[in-house]
Amino acid sequence: MARRDRSLIGNLPDESTSFVGRRQEVNDVKRLLTTSRLVTLTGMGGVGKTRLARRVAAQLRRAFPGGAWLVSLDQLRDETLIAQTVAEILGLAEQPGRPPADVLSEYLPGRGLLLVLDDCDLLVGAVAELVDRLLRAAADLRVLTTSRQPLAIAGEVTLVVPPLRAPDPRAPGGPARLVGFDAVRLFTERAAAVVPGFALTEANSAEVAQICHLVDGLPLALELAAVQLRALSAEQIRDRLHGRLGMPPPGGSSVPARQQTVRACIDWSYDLCSLAERRLWARLSVFAGGFDLDAAEDVCTGGPVAGGDVLDLITALIDKSVLISEDEGESTRYRLLETLRQYGADRLAERGEAEQIAGRHAAHFATLVRRAEAAWTGADQLRWARTLQREHANLQVAIEHHLSGPTEVAAAQELLARLWFFWIACGHLREGRYYLDRALARGGGGRPRRWALWACGVVACGQGDLTVADTLVSRCRDEAVDHGDDQLATYAVEAQAMIQAIRGDVEPAIARMHECLTYYRGLDHVDAGLLRTLSLLGITLVMRGDLDAALNLAPQCQELCERLGERWQRSYVDYFTGLARLGQHEPVRAVEHLTAAIAAKHQFRDVVGLVMCLEPLAGATVDLGEAARTARLLGAAQQLWDRFGLPLFGSPIHSAEHQRTEQRARGLLTADEYERAFRDGRLMGLDEIVSYALAATRRMPPDPTPPSPADPLTRRERQVAELVGQGLTNRQIAARLVISTRTAESHVHKVMSKLGIANRTQIAAWITASQR
Repeated sequence: MARRDRSLIGNLPDESTSFVGRRQEVNDVKRLLTTSRLVTLTGMGGVGKTRLARRVAAQLRRAFPGGAWLVSLDQLRDETLIAQTVAEILGLAEQPGRPPADVLSEYLPGRGLLLVLDDCDLLVGAVAELVDRLLRAAADLRVLTTSRQPLAIAGEVTLVVPPLRAPDPRAPGGPARLVGFDAVRLFTERAAAVVPGFALTEANSAEVAQICHLVDGLPLALELAAVQLRALSAEQIRDRLHGRLGMPPPGGSSVPARQQTVRACIDWSYDLCSLAERRLWARLSVFAGGFDLDAAEDVCTGGPVAGGDVLDLITALIDKSVLISEDEGESTRYRLLETLRQYGADRLAERGEAEQIAGRHAAHFATLVRRAEAAWTGADQLRWARTLQREHANLQVAIEHHLSGPTEVAAAQELLARLWFFWIACGHLREGRYYLDRALARGGGGRPRRWALWACGVVACGQGDLTVADTLVSRCRDEAVDHGDDQLATYAVEAQAMIQAIRGDVEPAIARMHECLTYYRGLDHVDAGLLRTLSLLGITLVMRGDLDAALNLAPQCQELCERLGERWQRSYVDYFTGLARLGQHEPVRAVEHLTAAIAAKHQFRDVVGLVMCLEPLAGATVDLGEAARTARLLGAAQQLWDRFGLPLFGSPIHSAEHQRTEQRARGLLTADEYERAFRDGRLMGLDEIVSYALAATRRMPPDPTPPSPADPLTRRERQVAELVGQGLTNRQIAARLVISTRTAESHVHKVMSKLGIANRTQIAAWITASQR
């Protein structure tokens, strides 16, 4: 058999445009190819499977004696031509009477080459048969394929290619930050290619960040969007993308027909699905931010989608790269990329099912919220908090569904009121206030509205909007009394007491708290209000200066929380205990309780409670003579207060303590030293703040990862871990150790991996424990 004279390097074409990002994925594929003979890159159309495969092949081609050879199957529709196409790419002449598969099986052994089969989707079964045969024939053959679903043959290893990392449009930052996102870099480079001189600037950075987010960081979509800069501004492209998939194709004969638009890619995936898969895809579009199997079965069954078939259908959609599967330890979640979700929503609307499925979705999550509220004061509290955080986007969809319906106002008010603990304990005050204000503005009446008045009042109080809060809870109390709702009336009195305490009217506040406690203790069950009122009373006793009474109350509160398995209100017990210890000039004991509260509150993402604890922690720190640390804590507290409302809720008592702490710290530092440390604190992220705060004590936070009996860290890794424990950022660690920021980041990741932990806070806890 004759073979044309071809270079052993292969046939890989030069890349016509730059390759952006994908460093981790390139390394992962190269590693897999050293141990596996068949690697398949999966992912939706337009995600960059082809470019990744070509880049890996280009880097590895000299490692293969026979070179690396690319076979594109995107235009092939006849499976009988697959082997012939591969043979032609390899330069093999036809042999009359011999099947091309036989020719390949005879030629490949001993060649040691890498065969890249690109776009196997429509012919996946036939490609699988050929690859299986060739791998059996040639022991030194390596095959890299790209497909929206695996070939499903023995020995195959798959790697899902994710979209490029894109920024959060709600906090895009400036150009210096955005260039760290691969999606932004790709869009900017492609934009500069079609509009010479285009660059990321302060003027266009927000629009570019939004574009990258809207297309989910999909490389094909980013490139198509960038091409439009010939005729449109970045702002106009962003606005058109809001309509999703309506952009005209850029044209150009070098681009395959099926990739002319993102819509074509998605249409192609849709055509690969069965009727039931298509129907499920459309119905799953009602979910936002992912879903689990129970939710999918509850919301999406009916017609061709049988309840018992949902898991199989989901698996099929995963295989076709329509759905992404994410293992979250206790359960598996699934999600559609936004582009695919919108496509499914369009199909759902075409079938006239959108309203029905949206109603079922809203009902499902209303039930979930009722269960969470009922279990909130129990041992599963933290699990429920994490569940609701995970379903946050779905809750927003359910809320909007109720708020948009002409007859859904009562359902909206009930749902929002039942989420009171989520808005407060899980750090969503502004969002809760926004939704509750909207729901109350819709009018209505009855018990759901009364409860919404209370919830909105409590949230407004957490924001420091005390006048509005007082008006809302007073109205709630009056209406509750009129309708004989003793529980809600007591909740309203409790809220009024909290408002009075914040304003400094501690005596009438304490009297109202005792009124509430009388009601709660007369019940045959533990009401959530009992825990709230006890911790509120402890805080208020400290504000009155009755420190012994507060410390005497603490064991009772602690015992009740421990008996119930409650953790959130327990953190407030540690908070007021720390306040009392600070008032008794015991800063070391104060630090122990305050950092315990901070660790717990961080688990819930209770930012309000966390910043409340930072203020007295700063006070204890200055009492210990650590003025620079005090200034950093005050700076960190200031930037957290700025997130959600009035600093210190406008409380004159808390404000006086803040001023005392600040004045003492300033007295121990020069003006420049104080401002520099304060500024450092303001620049910390939330996790860095918590890590820095916890470094002030040797006390372990709840549920720590136990330290290894033998230190698993190298000397350099331990240095890095200790600096993390001091609250330093990766950039600051790099400067301290005279290494690159990237190296510092790598050390931090290695520390987490070796210790089996997930964040910087836990590193700090491990360090403090290991030093005991």
